Amino acid sequence: MINYQEAHVKQIRVGLIGCGGVMAGHAQNLLARADATIVGLADPSAPAVARLIAHQPALAGLPVFQGYAELFEAVALDAVLVATPHTLHAAEVGAALERGMHVLCEKPLVCDPAQARQLIALAEARDRVLMVSYQRHCDPGYHYIKQLITSGALGELRSLGLRLGQNWRQMTEGSWRQDPARSGGGMLMDSGSHMVDILLWLVDRPVTRVAALAGQAGTPVDITSTALIEFAGGLQANLQLLGDMPATWFEDVLIVGAEGVARYHTDAQHPWAGGAVEHWRGNELVRPLNLPALPNPDAHWLDVIAGAAPSVLPATLGLQVAIVTDAIYRAAQSGQVVVL
Repeated sequence: MINYQEAHVKQIRVGLIGCGGVMAGHAQNLLARADATIVGLADPSAPAVARLIAHQPALAGLPVFQGYAELFEAVALDAVLVATPHTLHAAEVGAALERGMHVLCEKPLVCDPAQARQLIALAEARDRVLMVSYQRHCDPGYHYIKQLITSGALGELRSLGLRLGQNWRQMTEGSWRQDPARSGGGMLMDSGSHMVDILLWLVDRPVTRVAALAGQAGTPVDITSTALIEFAGGLQANLQLLGDMPATWFEDVLIVGAEGVARYHTDAQHPWAGGAVEHWRGNELVRPLNLPALPNPDAHWLDVIAGAAPSVLPATLGLQVAIVTDAIYRAAQSGQVVVL
């Protein structure tokens, strides 16, 4: 492993595009690294920039620009982190890749599968690292369950159920997340994107058919949705998103195999404490504790750029999520089963 504390380590010059609330955590992770230097910020909202600097005072004094184009022209960059409204991602990520920058993009990568394919091709042509910040791949509990599946400890998968509840409607009221032109969709496109991702990652086989229902709860976007997803071989999964829940966050995933059952679930009273894992094998119940910590997506991105690790968050994840998300929306709107 590379020792990132060594003084001679090459600095990766990073620009931040989008200074909303989620960027504070990304900035904190990057500031903790000896091999990365944040060199510029881009956001049209002066209050958003001010709030970010208040959270991370180390960013004070950096050049600030209205948009990514001005940032690219004025500052030498090796990489950018994109955390803007969803429908802006394709243009911002594409422009960065064209200039030879590595990119870490907040979810979803894009709202259109065709755009995802274009960005992946561009990253390959420029030999740049393009990753999506799906942090559940770096969650010890989900990592443990993934190992159970790949090792065969659960046997042949029989069914999966995923449920995410959040006070999403109330929390996003009046924001760009409820503006379809900027968000590309509602709860499914936003928080729900994480659940689509983790489902596809755990199962790791092609989706063949999708049926779905969705409700808007009086808003311009989807707030609740339920999807039945069939994978190659007939495996079925149920995905339920509850965006009008009187609680901050509730996440529950149940994986049933021929030889065992695994469950990941959060405590609704303390949702940010991390999920608990349970593994039933026969008459034995295992609750693994003190699972080893994994690098956060920002640190992992830097490791991949440095050639110190293979990517576990490749842009192909963003493509697969875009394909299935699009199928769920089409199924809900048409009332028909969508065949992929």
